[in-house]
Amino acid sequence: MSVENLGKVVDENNTAIPNISINLSYMYRNDKTKIRTSSNLQSRFDRAQFSNFGIGINFQFGKAPVISGLKK
Repeated sequence: MSVENLGKVVDENNTAIPNISINLSYMYRNDKTKIRTSSNLQSRFDRAQFSNFGIGINFQFGKAPVISGLKK
C-alpha cells in the first residue's frame, strides 16, 4: 500500500472503494476545583463535572484527497 492510499479502503487492483463511517464518542470528566466561596455555597464549587458528546461522519471516495489536491 502506498502512502497516498493510507487510510483508504482499496481492492486487489489498488482502486479506492467508496467508504462511509460514522463515529460516536462520549467523554466524562470530574475535576476538583480550588474555587473558594462562602461556606453555604462551597459544596457547589468543590467539583466540576463535564460531559461531551461527539458525532462524526467520514466520507471516502475517489482516487485522490480533495484537500491535498487544492494545495497544488
